[in-house]
Amino acid sequence: MKGIRQQKVGSLIERTLSEYFRLEARNFSGALITITDVWTSPDLKTAKFYISIFGASADKQKVLKEIQDKGAAIRGFLGNSLAKQLRHIPELFFLLDESIDKQQEIERLLQ
Repeated sequence: MKGIRQQKVGSLIERTLSEYFRLEARNFSGALITITDVWTSPDLKTAKFYISIFGASADKQKVLKEIQDKGAAIRGFLGNSLAKQLRHIPELFFLLDESIDKQQEIERLLQ
């Protein structure tokens, strides 16, 4: 169960990261990156982002590795964007959300 503060911080960071991924899509093999879920720790020191990666030519593991490699730059972007709203920017972890792929596989098997 998430606290109200965790939900607010999570959604604030999610909106800002969505904007970042929209602006920087060309740097991630042109893939469309969406954030499907956010989990923030109770002390707001860490945040986990579950992301979905779409694109015909996008290798999901490669794009995820690119995102993880640019973690410091992404955190810096958040720091610049949210300096007036947050005292500390949490450490960011990006995980691949494969629930959509599993859903498509189940639908394919049922047909």
